Amino acid sequence: MTGALPEWHLAEVQAAPMKVLALLLADPNPIHWDRAAAAQVLGTPREVNQGPSNIAMIYRQLAEAFPGRRITELSVALQGNVFAGDAVTAAGTVTGTGEDGSTLVDVTLTVDGGATVVTGAARVAPPATGTDPAADTESAADTESAPAVPTPAPPQESTHA
Repeated sequence: MTGALPEWHLAEVQAAPMKVLALLLADPNPIHWDRAAAAQVLGTPREVNQGPSNIAMIYRQLAEAFPGRRITELSVALQGNVFAGDAVTAAGTVTGTGEDGSTLVDVTLTVDGGATVVTGAARVAPPATGTDPAADTESAADTESAPAVPTPAPPQESTHA
C-alpha cells in the first residue's frame, strides 16, 4: 500500500475544549483560554489550540485510515499554531513498509487555506494475522471490566465562623 490516505477534517476548532484541556494538562499559559492574553502575546484575539490536541488530530486520522491497527510510533514537529475558529485537515502519505511489516506514513496537520502546522512520521503495526482486524485493540468486554476512574467529590462549603 502506497500513496495518500483519506484525509480527516475538522470544520471548526472550538475554544471551550481548549480551556478544559489546559486544566487537564495543568497548562498555566493563558493563551489557551484568554483572548486578551492571546492578543497580547501573539497579536491575535483568538485562543491557541494546545500542541497535544493538534497531535491527537493526526492520531485520529491514522486510526480511521488503519482501523484495528496500532500506531506504534509517531514523531512530530510543531511548526505553527491552530487558533479557535480554524478549520484543519490531517493527512498522511504511505511512504513504505518497515522490516517488521509495519506501514510507514508521513503525516501533516494543515490549517485550511493556511500553513502546515504539524509535520511528522508514523509507524503503524501490521494487521494481526489470522484474526479479526479489531483483535489488536481493546474489546468492549475488557473496557467494561476495567476499574472505574474515581470521580472527585464536589468541593464542600466552608463553615468557618
